Amino acid sequence: MNYQFVWDIEGTPQAEFEMGFELFTQWFCDEIGTDTAKITELQTLISQLQNGAIIEHIIKGNTLTMILNQDEIEITADSLQADIPDADDMPEGTEISDDGCISGCGLADFVSVLDSWEAFVG
Repeated sequence: MNYQFVWDIEGTPQAEFEMGFELFTQWFCDEIGTDTAKITELQTLISQLQNGAIIEHIIKGNTLTMILNQDEIEITADSLQADIPDADDMPEGTEISDDGCISGCGLADFVSVLDSWEAFVG
């Protein structure tokens, strides 16, 4: 997963992730931002996952939902859930694409990115 952190012209930290990981951009910029309490909360949850105290945790953000488990992180756009029509209402053979609506990575990769974000905004 390739990413970079930059400051915009207003002095706001921005995370930029490669294609396929776009929801991480939104999660870091909109859901976490510079809120150190949210960063600490995530670090605590990750520690609990790593030591087996919990096996899964769901965080409902403003427009995204993050599912953390002992192996990976998955972020889903809430609009994906709301926009899926009932299969009975769709023409036969219709397929729904979730491109850009779901992003995920391994837990270790996410820990590395989160630590880098904390250092960047701190």
